[in-house]
Amino acid sequence: MQGEATEPGRLAILNARRNAMLDEIHFREKQLDRLNYLRYEIQKKNSSRD
Repeated sequence: MQGEATEPGRLAILNARRNAMLDEIHFREKQLDRLNYLRYEIQKKNSSRD
Protein backbone atom coordinates (compact mmCIF):
# COMPACT_ATOMS: atom_id res chain seq x y z
CA MET A 1 0.00 0.00 0.00
CA GLN A 2 1.57 3.22 -1.13
CA GLY A 3 0.42 6.75 -1.81
CA GLU A 4 -1.96 9.15 -0.17
CA ALA A 5 -5.02 7.24 -1.36
CA THR A 6 -4.09 4.36 0.91
CA GLU A 7 -3.42 6.46 4.01
CA PRO A 8 -6.96 6.02 5.41
CA GLY A 9 -6.66 2.26 4.91
CA ARG A 10 -3.29 2.11 6.61
CA LEU A 11 -4.57 4.27 9.45
CA ALA A 12 -7.57 1.95 9.88
CA ILE A 13 -5.26 -1.07 10.02
CA LEU A 14 -3.03 0.62 12.60
CA ASN A 15 -6.04 1.67 14.68
CA ALA A 16 -7.45 -1.86 14.61
CA ARG A 17 -4.08 -3.30 15.66
CA ARG A 18 -3.75 -0.70 18.42
CA ASN A 19 -7.21 -1.51 19.74
CA ALA A 20 -6.46 -5.22 19.71
CA MET A 21 -3.24 -4.63 21.64
CA LEU A 22 -5.05 -2.47 24.20
CA ASP A 23 -7.66 -5.19 24.65
CA GLU A 24 -4.87 -7.70 25.31
CA ILE A 25 -3.18 -5.34 27.78
CA HIS A 26 -6.42 -4.80 29.68
CA PHE A 27 -7.09 -8.53 29.75
CA ARG A 28 -3.61 -9.18 31.15
CA GLU A 29 -4.05 -6.39 33.72
CA LYS A 30 -7.23 -8.05 34.95
CA GLN A 31 -5.43 -11.38 35.21
CA LEU A 32 -2.64 -9.73 37.17
CA ASP A 33 -5.15 -8.09 39.50
CA ARG A 34 -6.75 -11.47 40.19
CA LEU A 35 -3.39 -13.07 40.89
CA ASN A 36 -2.44 -10.25 43.22
CA TYR A 37 -5.73 -10.64 45.06
CA LEU A 38 -5.20 -14.37 45.48
CA ARG A 39 -1.68 -13.73 46.80
CA TYR A 40 -3.07 -11.18 49.22
CA GLU A 41 -5.73 -13.58 50.48
CA ILE A 42 -3.17 -16.35 51.02
CA GLN A 43 -0.77 -14.01 52.79
CA LYS A 44 -3.57 -12.67 54.97
CA LYS A 45 -4.64 -16.20 55.90
CA ASN A 46 -1.06 -17.20 56.68
CA SER A 47 -0.43 -14.13 58.84
CA SER A 48 -3.57 -14.79 60.89
CA ARG A 49 -2.18 -18.21 61.82
CA ASP A 50 0.92 -16.70 63.41
